[in-house]
Amino acid sequence: MQYPPVVQYDYLRWRRNIRLSREYWGAVRHWPLRVARLKLSAFGRLLVYTGEWFYPGLDPNAYGLTLNHPLAPVRQRWIERGLAVGASPLRWMFGVHLVWLLLGAGLLMVAYRRRRDPRMALAAAAMAIPLGYAATYLAATPHLHYRFLYPATLWIQIVVLAWLLARVACPRFDDSQDSHEPSPMDGTASC
Repeated sequence: MQYPPVVQYDYLRWRRNIRLSREYWGAVRHWPLRVARLKLSAFGRLLVYTGEWFYPGLDPNAYGLTLNHPLAPVRQRWIERGLAVGASPLRWMFGVHLVWLLLGAGLLMVAYRRRRDPRMALAAAAMAIPLGYAATYLAATPHLHYRFLYPATLWIQIVVLAWLLARVACPRFDDSQDSHEPSPMDGTASC
């Protein structure tokens, strides 16, 4: 069976749209505050977006992709759980980007304040990446949908979870003790 290409090559334009560019930059020159307010408004709504955060199905498509029927009961339970979380206060913990981006910004500030520690430089870089990615949506928010900021949110969630697991696995680890680096050779390394 022959499927159509994913991208229709005649749809792509490899040159700049001069008319659209002039219109956009003309609006920025004539109404800079309105454009800034529009961009901030769109970005703000994206940060606290509480609409659909996952699509529970797969539409008929030209590629023949379908959902696996033997796994339908398991999939249905996950869909029900996801919708229940989306309708509960847990949504703010698991489905709103603002919470995680604020946590990431806070961690970036803590890492910056402790920048003499090489581990904090790594932590700052780990937080700067997703925050920078999210900030690109200030320039252009194409549509309100959860998936746009999900990579940044997921990155922060992974870093925070890894840090918490390290704290649980190594309870004697203390960030404030920089005087002596533990070494496996002298028997002072605990984790």
